[in-house]
Formats: sequence, structure tokens, C-alpha cells
Amino acid sequence: MYKKFNALRKGGYASVETGVTAVELLLQVYLLEYYIRGFGLDPKLVANGAMIAVLWDAFTDPLMGSISDRVKLRFGQRRGFILAGGIVMAIFLQALFNPMQLDNQHYLLIWFTLCYMLVNTGMTIVAVPHIACVGDLTETTSQRNNLIGWRLLFSNLGLLLGIGLPNLLIAEGTITEGRATAAMIIGVILITTSIICYLSIRKFENKPTQSDSNKQRITVGQIISNFCSVVTNRFFFALLVAFALAGAARALNSSFALFYYKDRLLLDEQTQVGIILGLFILCIIGSIPFWLWLGKRYWKKVPAMIGILFLGIGGSILYPLFPVGGVAGPIFMAIFGGVAVGSILLIESLVLDAIDHDEVFSKQRRDGAFFGVWKLSAKVARAIGIGLFGYMLDWTGYNADLEVQTLEASRRIAIVFGVGVGSLFILSGLAFATVRITRAKHEQVKRILIKRNELFRN
Repeated sequence: MYKKFNALRKGGYASVETGVTAVELLLQVYLLEYYIRGFGLDPKLVANGAMIAVLWDAFTDPLMGSISDRVKLRFGQRRGFILAGGIVMAIFLQALFNPMQLDNQHYLLIWFTLCYMLVNTGMTIVAVPHIACVGDLTETTSQRNNLIGWRLLFSNLGLLLGIGLPNLLIAEGTITEGRATAAMIIGVILITTSIICYLSIRKFENKPTQSDSNKQRITVGQIISNFCSVVTNRFFFALLVAFALAGAARALNSSFALFYYKDRLLLDEQTQVGIILGLFILCIIGSIPFWLWLGKRYWKKVPAMIGILFLGIGGSILYPLFPVGGVAGPIFMAIFGGVAVGSILLIESLVLDAIDHDEVFSKQRRDGAFFGVWKLSAKVARAIGIGLFGYMLDWTGYNADLEVQTLEASRRIAIVFGVGVGSLFILSGLAFATVRITRAKHEQVKRILIKRNELFRN
């Protein structure tokens, strides 16, 4: 079946990642600034509203995972949710970046929070079924690595779009006009790619397996049971811990990046965004074939673990040493770090292997439940990383009223950006070392599943 799923259809399936990732970047980088500078909303109110929206987003992921496993829409099981979620997400993205003219700050906060929650709901409806589709569309490890590589490629195109488009449009008008126009363009891209994805997997989504016979109406008890069995799965738990630590590291890294480049290295914004970040993303994209080859040649665990550890060790040592005003060091780390971050596609592929192990014993295929918990851990980890950012920025002695920070504050910012972030990546790599899924064990599991499904079809 996968051989018939050609490159055009693989690209069509993965294309929705462009729109979803662009929206994520728009929200994470520009949204708070948009409401604070553009509409004068109090920063504390914005932070409270964002916290509510992120927590809502995190805890809807396991629910969506279980729903996508067991509820089939008239126009397709998982692909139906992808299409519906893309439309919901695009509509409320426009509402979020085009708020009603409300003089009362508390009314504006309510608008902000509700729209942000609904955008996140649409994102959950798209993202969880979309990643769970990998298990529906593939059968072997190499096929999964390949399809996840396609997803990562289009995701990084979304990173470029989400970072570049708002900066490009801000030059054409006010901050509110530029951000609103960027949201409109990204919304159109999101709907378009959702439709393309829906059509690309129309003939390939559902494979008849024994676990199909176990589908039943979703209940609250079933959702709770799925969640408990997923988080206690011995193969999956180590992956979850490693991924959560890496997620907290990425959140802390992105929160501190502007402070490091501006207040420690004294680089201008064009250098920060245009050269360093762009090169970083391009290196992630370019490293995908390399990590796919390593995963096939040496199995996924060791290359992924090495990539994470190198990222942590390299950042811990080098970031505190880069001189003020220099770009050579950050450019080197953009290349080195971009290649290392590409190893994340192997981690997601191992999640599917853990799902195979679960299916052998549970006799159910629960891709949605596993990836729902996976997405939950990513968002909780992001919240932890943002929380650490607040405490660590206070520890550095950063003063927003100063044009140039004190030498001690500058030094501490470099320590946090290097050693603080790097330590979390190192802990992630060590946790990843405890993952017990091996090539031989997984091949045995796949043989069992193939025989079981052949007997079921007969």
C-alpha cells in the first residue's frame, strides 16, 4: 500500500504542517506583543489569559486522541478531523488578530482568552489525528521515518513562514495591520493545506486490522483508562520523559533567545532573525536525509540520543564563551544546533514502535491516545519552560529600563542560555538512554502483528 502512496501524496499529507506550524509561531512569538503594544492590554492580564488557553490546549489533546481512535466521521476518520480542525483554527485565528474595539480591558481579555482557546482547540483537532495518521499509513520502520521526515520538512517551511511573514508585513503598516494581514494569509494557507491533506490520504487512511473490530462508542471511562494505560506503558514512559525535558529546554531556549542575542551579544534584530534563525531552520531541513539514513543504518535510539546530547553539551560550553558583537559563533551554533535538532524525527518514529508493542498486548490500535498524551506532555513542558524563564530572568538581574544591561546581568543571561538550556537537553539524552525498544524486539513485534492481521482478514 505504501508504495502506491507516492511522493506527491506524501507531500500532500505533510503539507498541513506548514499552516499549523506557522500559526504556532505567530502565537508564540507575536501574539502577546500584538495585544500589549497594539491594544494596550495589561501584560499581567495577557499572561493570565494565555496561561488559561495553554492549559486548555494541553488537556484537550488526550481527549482528541481517544476520539480520533474511536469516532469515525461521515467524510473520513482521522482525515475528517484534520479538515474540520483546519477550518475552525483559521476562522478563530482571524478573530484573535482582529479583536472587537473594546474600551474595557477585562472585556478585551475575555475576547483574547476565548479566541485563543478556540484557536488551540482547532489546532488540537488537526494536530493529534494528523500525527496519528502515520501509524495508519505505514507498516515498516523505514516507511515511518520517511513519512515523519516529510512532516518535519513542511513543519520547518511553516517556521520560516511564521517568522518571516509578520516581519515582512510590519514594514507596510502599523503593528496591528501587519500582524492581522499575516494572520489572514496564514489562515488561507492553513485551510488550503488542510484540504490538500484530506484529499491526499482519501484512499489510504484506513487499513483493515484486528483492532478495527474493537472500536466502540467513546466513553469517559474509556478515555481515563486509555490515558492511564498509555502513561504507564514501560516502553513509552521513557520516551515521554525524554521528550518532555527536551520540550522544556526548547521553550526556555526560545524565551531567552532575544535576550541573549540583544542584551548579551548586542546584535541587531535583523541579524538575529534574518541570518541566525533562518540558517538554523534551513539546517534542520537539510539534516532530515542524514537522520533518516542514520536511523535506518544504526537503529533510531542511538543516533537520536547522540543528537540530543551533542546539542546540550555544545550549547552549555559554547554559548557563554561567544564574544560581544560576534556573529561567527552564533552562526556556527545555528548550523550545529539545526543539524542536532533534526534528530527529533527519530524520537517521534519510536513512539509508533511503542504503539506497536502496546497493540500486541492490548489488541487495540491506539495511535490517537498515545499521541494525545505525547502532545499533552509537549505543552506542559512548554509551560514549565516558560515558568523557568520568569524565575531565571529575575535571577539574572535583567532591567528593562536599561539600554545596555550590566556586565553581571549579561554574564548570567549567557549562563542560562547556555548551561541552563543545555543541562535540560543533557538530562533528556540521559533519559532517552533508558528507552528499551531495540531493532530485534520491534521486528519480532511486527511479525506478530502481521500474522495476527492476516488471520483476521481471512
